[in-house]
Amino acid sequence: MDTRIIFQILLTFIDMLFLFVFPSEGRSLHVRHCQQPDDIEEAFNNLRNQLDLTVLSNAESTEIIPCPSQTLSHHGDPQRLRSTCPWIWEANIDNTRYPQKIYNARCICRNCIGSSTKYHCESIFTHVKVFRILNCVNGLLRYVQDEQRVSVGCTCAHKRTHRNS
Repeated sequence: MDTRIIFQILLTFIDMLFLFVFPSEGRSLHVRHCQQPDDIEEAFNNLRNQLDLTVLSNAESTEIIPCPSQTLSHHGDPQRLRSTCPWIWEANIDNTRYPQKIYNARCICRNCIGSSTKYHCESIFTHVKVFRILNCVNGLLRYVQDEQRVSVGCTCAHKRTHRNS
């Protein structure tokens, strides 16, 4: 391997180590006066690999609502509220990530609507690619690719049983 490549990998590793070992100091010292690169949105769209995750960054605002006693059935109601495990969107904001705002689904019912108590609502998770701020170079933020665990909905599932070891 070329020594320049090894040196660049080593510098990147040191930058990442500094960011995670000294998170608040690292972020405030290095990125306070930095700007995002002009092509960050294009780079992020390429990172997503054409996967439609618009709901994760453009979800409609919702207020906290109680668990309904029955599922909604009006054709105009969104799927998330017609489900036997309805959910709301909650914003997760992280200023060291691009995009800074990602919405997570939060189940509003403990048990599935209309079923016995042996079924309950569980979040469905996926991992999405994001950028994390690495440092600032010449007034521009530098990012590193990362993954973020995100809840995208809720499902009705049989409760887990505990096994005796």
